[in-house]
Amino acid sequence: MNTQQPDPNHPGPDRAGDTAHQAQQPGGGSKYNTAAYQPMSEYDTVIERPKQLGMLRNLTIISLVLYVISAVVGAIIAMDETIIEESLRQSGVLTEAQIDEAMQGAGLAGLVTTIIMTVVVVVLYIVVLIGVSVAKNWARILGIVLAIIGGLFTVVGLVMSLGDFTIAPTLISISAVLTAIWLAVSIWWLVTAFSAPVRKYFKTPPQARG
Repeated sequence: MNTQQPDPNHPGPDRAGDTAHQAQQPGGGSKYNTAAYQPMSEYDTVIERPKQLGMLRNLTIISLVLYVISAVVGAIIAMDETIIEESLRQSGVLTEAQIDEAMQGAGLAGLVTTIIMTVVVVVLYIVVLIGVSVAKNWARILGIVLAIIGGLFTVVGLVMSLGDFTIAPTLISISAVLTAIWLAVSIWWLVTAFSAPVRKYFKTPPQARG
């Protein structure tokens, strides 16, 4: 019997049918009904830039300005040796001799401490501002941490400064008002940073942002 071998270049009816069946699969899939690979499909939906992002940036700038003004007032208080001496005397903890010893260079030391702290905080503000401007999520998280920690320290400092109100009522009043405004701005900043549109936009990859 003469058995004819199939020609690979000329498939028979069965193989031709299989090939045609595969070509007719919807969506360009295979005969196993698997979906065809579609690169970048996860970025088909573009997330538009929320209006709250501009608000978050503006609040950062306002908070920075308020902090610098408060730091200037704090530096004035720190340089006033009369305020420092009277505050130590009213505390009732130190004797007159200890107060005199503590007052040696107290004004300069307080000024230097205030300047160093202000420079560090301003640098952190600038880092957050730059990161928020380009929608970096680490900047949002850093801003949240700094706002919470700064708020706690500010409240403690405000309560402690009220004890010196009778010594320097004008400066303490100005400092208290600035602190209250700064706290209000910080709370507004936190509410904006935790808002759903801002969180979603900051966590969205840059390729999917509008």
